[in-house]
Amino acid sequence: RIRARGEGHVCPRDNRPGAAYVDVADDPLAGCSTIMLSYTWGYRVTEIVSALCQYCNNRDVPLSAVRTWICCICVNQFRVKEASANGSVVSFDSFQKTF
Repeated sequence: RIRARGEGHVCPRDNRPGAAYVDVADDPLAGCSTIMLSYTWGYRVTEIVSALCQYCNNRDVPLSAVRTWICCICVNQFRVKEASANGSVVSFDSFQKTF
């Protein structure tokens, strides 16, 4: 579902078809990330949202002031799928550049 949002859009980083979710999401508060979230695919979205809310509450930071880098949303999943189909993986350097 995440990849489907970027279908029909051009990636602003490589000018190829298929964009990352973050590139097409309609969010007026979007911006450069302030934190990076490390997770596993086993978490539910509600658990991730709860953890992020707790992070903000513990630091007395407004939710609107925090922009979270989450790989499945910020990394172009079209390129991940292409790499997988070619028998390779997206390198850490590639993830680091995206962050």
